[in-house]
Amino acid sequence: MAAAFVLPADIPHVNILVLGAFVVTAGTLLLQGLSLPWLARTLKVKGPDAREDALQEATVLQKAVEAGRKEVDRIATEDDDEETVRILRARGESRLNAVWERLGRTDGNDETPTEQYRRLRTAMLAAERTKVLKIRDNGSMDSEVLAEVMDALDVEESMIDRRDTRAESADDRTLVTPQGMANLCADLDAAPTAVKPITPEGCGDCLREGTRWVHLRLCLTCGNVGCCDSSVMKHATKHFHTSEHPVIRSFEPGEAWRWCFVHEVLG
Repeated sequence: MAAAFVLPADIPHVNILVLGAFVVTAGTLLLQGLSLPWLARTLKVKGPDAREDALQEATVLQKAVEAGRKEVDRIATEDDDEETVRILRARGESRLNAVWERLGRTDGNDETPTEQYRRLRTAMLAAERTKVLKIRDNGSMDSEVLAEVMDALDVEESMIDRRDTRAESADDRTLVTPQGMANLCADLDAAPTAVKPITPEGCGDCLREGTRWVHLRLCLTCGNVGCCDSSVMKHATKHFHTSEHPVIRSFEPGEAWRWCFVHEVLG
C-alpha cells in the first residue's frame, strides 16, 4: 500500500494499481484475521497457561534445590554451625515451596505462607526504612553508614518475590503434566490416574489435628488425602515416609498432575 500511494500520478492506470494494492492488502488481512481462530480451534492450538509454566518452573527448581542440598551435605563439616546449615537447607525449601504455591486453588481468600511472608516482611522493611530516615534527620550518624544500611534494605526488598503466588489459567483445561515434561518411571507407570479419596473434604490428618493446609495431595495407592510441603504439617510427605506409597496426584480443583516421591519426577 505504501509503495502504491507514492506512485507518480502520470503513470498509466495508476488508480487501478492503487486499487489492486488495496484489495490485496485488505483481502489478505481479512482472510487471515477471519480464518485464524477457526484454524486454531481445528488444530487444537492452546495458548500460554500460567499454571503449566508454574509446574515446569517447580520441576526445574526441584532438581536445582536437590542439587544444592546434596552439595551442602557434601561440603559441610563438623566445624560448620548446624544452625547455619539448617538455615541454608530451609532457604532452598522455602524458595521451592513458593513456586509450588503458585498452583492450587485460585478462589480462596487464605494467604499462602509465601504471601504472608511477603506482606509481613514488606511492612517490616518500610518501618525499618522510616527509622533509618529519622536517624539520618537527627544527624547523629555518618551519611556513608546510613547509605549502606539503606542499600541493604533496598536489596532485600528487591529480592522479595512479588509475582502473583497463584497462577491462573486462561481457560478451564485440567492441568496435567505436559507431554514433554513427563518423566515416567516404574512407579508412575504402575500407578493409576485416580483413586477414591478417603477424606474428600480435605486433609484427614489436618482435620483430626485442627491444623491448616495450603494445597492437597491424593495418594494413588490408598486414597489418603494429605497436605503439601508448604503446609505446616506436610502430611502428604509424612504419609509417603510411613507407608512408602510412591505416587501422589494433585487433589486441587482443575489439576491432575502426578508426582513420584521415590524418583522425584512428574508424570
